[in-house]
Amino acid sequence: MLLYYFKLKIKFLIRLMREVGILRTTILFSIICFIITVLCKIEHKWFIPCLYLLIFNRYNKTRKDKLFITEKIPSACSFFQKEYLILSLPFILIELPKGNWLGIIFILASALLLPYFKSYHFHINPIKLKILYQGNMEYIRMFRQYHFAYILLLIVSFLGCNHGNIRIIKVCMMIWGILQSNAYTHPINREYFTIYKNYNTLQQIILRANIWNILILSAPFITILITYSSLTSEWIFILSYIVSCIFLMQYAGISHFIHQSQFPLLIFLIIYLPVYALSYFIPLANIVSIVYLIIVSFILYKKSKMIWN
Repeated sequence: MLLYYFKLKIKFLIRLMREVGILRTTILFSIICFIITVLCKIEHKWFIPCLYLLIFNRYNKTRKDKLFITEKIPSACSFFQKEYLILSLPFILIELPKGNWLGIIFILASALLLPYFKSYHFHINPIKLKILYQGNMEYIRMFRQYHFAYILLLIVSFLGCNHGNIRIIKVCMMIWGILQSNAYTHPINREYFTIYKNYNTLQQIILRANIWNILILSAPFITILITYSSLTSEWIFILSYIVSCIFLMQYAGISHFIHQSQFPLLIFLIIYLPVYALSYFIPLANIVSIVYLIIVSFILYKKSKMIWN
């Protein structure tokens, strides 16, 4: 029964990856690999066991198939214990080279006791994101979807800097820059153009919203980076990060007005990503970014010319 259950879970993950798309799946897989690498380097012996308990306690409380399994399987607690023991293997493998036997025992005990934890349901009102640009609903929707990844990247950045590795926060900032572009991966109808007075107003609102949102959500990363290292090279990286993110978001924002389906929009973003990554190390690559922006702006101008005229 457990083997059949895991086969269904694998099929569900494959279907989910197809629906999400290649770009987002690759980004999420890269983030997971990066997080595993960081977890392997953490020396605190209780961090991994506590992380396991928090993650799977949350999973145990929110899983939607719990009632179904409890009704259909006579020994549901035993079934859940076996599942949590199998899912605890990656955490145990991280702790084995460190010789943290007490932490491994804690993980195993947590896996056996988790099915007996009671579920508590709280009603939480959605937080109003007044700090973000209120006219850009696409970005607000993106942040509501990826706020967990944002918080996780902040935590990983802080832990990396605290252990003397400044490169980790730079990688996290680059990843967040890419995740931001998901705000514009949903195509829109042509009727949406009528909200704006003219083409110049459309460009100005997108640019103003992108600059404001990037500066607001980048402030925690920049604060952590400056706190641990205030060298000239770090200030140059911060400037490159802000400029690169503005160009990427402006390119994505204009592109999502051009295409009526999601696939060509994702292709446009994938084509631009190498230029985005290169601009962190070679500032002259921003010239290529400007050329990209001019091209998509011209395409949008030709496409929307008849709407405002």
